[in-house]
Amino acid sequence: MPAARNKREHLIQAAKDLIHRQGYNKTTLADIADSSGVPLGNVYYYFKTKDDIGSAVIHERSEELDDMYKQWDKLPNASDRLNALLDLPLQMRAAITSSGCPIGSLAQELNKEKNYLAREVARLLNNQVKWAAEQFRQLDSDQPEDDAVFLLSTIQGSLLFANSLGQPDTVNRQINRLRKWLENFTAPHTKKQARSGQR
Repeated sequence: MPAARNKREHLIQAAKDLIHRQGYNKTTLADIADSSGVPLGNVYYYFKTKDDIGSAVIHERSEELDDMYKQWDKLPNASDRLNALLDLPLQMRAAITSSGCPIGSLAQELNKEKNYLAREVARLLNNQVKWAAEQFRQLDSDQPEDDAVFLLSTIQGSLLFANSLGQPDTVNRQINRLRKWLENFTAPHTKKQARSGQR
């Protein structure tokens, strides 16, 4: 059983990397088998279809996000937690510039299919919004869901530009602007009206 589990993990990790680098539709089971070192005939023992391994990759991404939320939730306040979220694209800047956001680009691609995988990856984005909205709620935001969508969509937009134009500095500039915007939520109550004007 441990050996079987190890092979399954090799397949998922190989699929994650390939799907991020070349997209879901261009990635074949043969590609995944070759990259993982698992013979193609054995792949079907673990995953009957390509969509099955796609679902496993999305589940793996979901667990990674959950682990990050748990780590960020240990930080002392919501402002620190949101800034930790903003650190993430900076840490992944090289990979994002080369291949795009691993979740955002997958969501864009799968959304065209309108199948259950599209719904699964959309759930990851919705969970991001829910987590961020809870942070804004703790910061006394008047519109926590809207602020969460603004934050996350700005991040995703900067990642799209960085990837499409090969301009990693786009990420830095937008992250810095978002950090300044977040400062309004830790400022005195009288400054709350300035938030919408800085978008």
